[in-house]
Amino acid sequence: MTNDMTAKLTAAIHQYLTACERDYVSHHNTARKPTYTLETGRKFIRIWRQFAGESGRSCHAFVVLTHPKFRTGDLLKPATWKAPAMNAARGNVLEPSSYRAQWTGPEYLR
Repeated sequence: MTNDMTAKLTAAIHQYLTACERDYVSHHNTARKPTYTLETGRKFIRIWRQFAGESGRSCHAFVVLTHPKFRTGDLLKPATWKAPAMNAARGNVLEPSSYRAQWTGPEYLR
């Protein structure tokens, strides 16, 4: 992956996460927001969600880096904390109109 594509993907993920934070605040009417951290692997970027003052964290989503079935930037729901659901993408972070940002994670399939 080129440095230009990595920069675009990182910016798009942060835009997605900012929208997720806004979704949380609008649903809970509070200034408290979840924090998100990224963990980059060979094929996917795992997004963790955690709240300040809490020890636990949960897997929010996976973003595809490289995979034969998916495009770079595709959002995948977690099947477990360490593996994405491989049935279908829930949108693509590089195309904001393709997903609906929710603080709980990518949407279920319809």
